[in-house]
Amino acid sequence: MKRIAAKRGLKLEQHGGLWVFINMLAKDRGDNDFVGFFGEANALHRNFYEDEMEKESVEILTGRIEQLITKLKEVC
Repeated sequence: MKRIAAKRGLKLEQHGGLWVFINMLAKDRGDNDFVGFFGEANALHRNFYEDEMEKESVEILTGRIEQLITKLKEVC
């Protein structure tokens, strides 16, 4: 996401900036899946530190993150 933002002349320095940018992408593309997938990525990021999810949940969300990556590649 930071690379895509940089291509658009934006510099994302804080985590909140990622949310602003992903919302902008969702609006620009007319695709709210960007927000949903990023929310799931954020949950996995939090889980890295908190270790609160079951393995099965992590596996399911990992597949959803692959979908986010695919969508982000389409934007590039």
